[in-house]
Parts: sequence; C-alpha cells; structure tokens
Amino acid sequence: MIFLLFACSISEKDTSINDKPTISVSGRVVELFGGEGIDLVDVCLPESSSCTQTDSDGGYALDVATQTDHVLELSSTDLIGGVIAFTAQDLDIELANVSLLSPALTEGQFNTLNQTWEENTGVLAFSISNGINGDGINVPNVVVELSPKAGDGPFYSNALGIPVDDRSATSDNGGGVVINLPEGIYQLTYDNLPENCTLLLGWDSVENHQIPIVAGRVSFARITCPD
Repeated sequence: MIFLLFACSISEKDTSINDKPTISVSGRVVELFGGEGIDLVDVCLPESSSCTQTDSDGGYALDVATQTDHVLELSSTDLIGGVIAFTAQDLDIELANVSLLSPALTEGQFNTLNQTWEENTGVLAFSISNGINGDGINVPNVVVELSPKAGDGPFYSNALGIPVDDRSATSDNGGGVVINLPEGIYQLTYDNLPENCTLLLGWDSVENHQIPIVAGRVSFARITCPD
C-alpha cells in the first residue's frame, strides 16, 4: 500500500532558535533520472515550525542550531515524502542531493520485488558513493546490515539503479533499499568498504551510522568512499 503525503504548511522561521548559534543547511531535491531539480517540495524541521520550499532548481536552505542532530522532512502532494538526517557542526553545510519518487513509480518498484508497502512503516534508501557526482558509478561489493534486524531486504540495486532480489551486495550503482521498517532509529553496518569513507547523510559516523525511519516516508542514508 502506497501513501500519499500532505505537504507541511509553510511558516515563518521558528524564533525559539534565535538565541542559539545557527548555521545554514542547504541542498537539492532532484529527479532520480537526469538530476533535474524538483520545485515546490516542502522542507521542514519537525522539531520546530521552520519550513521552506524548493526553488525552480530544486534548491532549499534553512537555518538550524549548531552542535545538534537534526531531521529534515520533505513533503509533496505528488511525491512520496523523504527524511534526511544530519548533524550540524559550526560551519554551513551543503547536503547531498536526494530524489523523491512518485507513488506510481514506487509501487512499480515494490511490485518488481513482489513486495507491498505495509501500513505504518518506512523505507530506507542507502547509497555508497565514489565521490564523483553524476558519473552514475559508485561502490560495488559492499554488504549492508541493519540493527535491529527488521523489515524486508536489503534489496540491492542493479547497474540501472533498480532494486532487485537476486543480489547479495551492491552493484556498480552502490545503492539499495530496505522496506517495511517500523518507525525507530536503526544502525547501518557495512562490510567490504574501501578505506577513508565519510558520512554524507545520517548521524554519528560510518562505523556507527544511525538513521531514523518515519512511517510513510523514505529515509536516505549516504556515505562516500573516494578513490
């Protein structure tokens, strides 16, 4: 079952953070194929009333408190919502691009896996990047595990970026999904990683990668392992 999500209302900046040090967090919401920006996506901090909306290039920017773990929720009336977890340090940060899919495309991917999106669960979309944006080639042969164990998967994506049920590790695409996860915080662990990998989306570190799962949404987990 696929859920349509209502966009959060756009409101003024939350004055509760005005007396705290802040940094700017920015990023883009893009189409899965081609990377064209998606406009009119609501980007909200659920911890406050702070929201913005993506521009014509899919870009957004918000002020957030420093030295804090945060979650951004992405919402659109036409697309499945997303969740981005990140930690704000003392410098402005530009987050990795993320892609939101339509309910029809998402349902098609589930059908290919002979799966159904269960009510009150979320989806994890993970990616191990080679650090070269847009080249379409990432890190193969990485095994991903989730703790606590829950949901269905992981289903690793083939070279075309489509999750399949006959792979036991990442392809050159470097990504995959775990579906039907109850709400909560999960730890990702990676086997056969290259050296010098760093965290892009999520909390803590590559060795203790924490990701929140929210029902009806796709949570994005990203690390990068440049050559």
